[in-house]
Amino acid sequence: MTNAFKAIMANEQNMFFVVKDNKESVGYVWAEVRNYKENAFRKGYQAVFVHQICVNQTDRKNGYGSKLMERVYQIAENNNIDIIELDYWIGNDVMERFCTKHAFKKHREFVFKRMDWSASK
Repeated sequence: MTNAFKAIMANEQNMFFVVKDNKESVGYVWAEVRNYKENAFRKGYQAVFVHQICVNQTDRKNGYGSKLMERVYQIAENNNIDIIELDYWIGNDVMERFCTKHAFKKHREFVFKRMDWSASK
């Protein structure tokens, strides 16, 4: 796991920011500048993709998540990127409210079905 994160951090497209309170880390964000190539189904574009944003549960509702997102917005503006993307797990009501607060719009749904082939044999 450590080597995987070292490789991720070595990629200059990935950025990590920590928010602190009284020199104590209370949250972080991992964002990546992505370049989507044009294909038959969409035009090419750039986006800042938020892989993870996390604030300690005891430190939530103090504006730390919003401060982290402001840093993401600055990255987008500095790179002339007008799309910020993120995803979160179904049932994560805290993140859903956070995204609504920050005016994110749902764009597509991702679903899956796990097949149990052993049951049919």
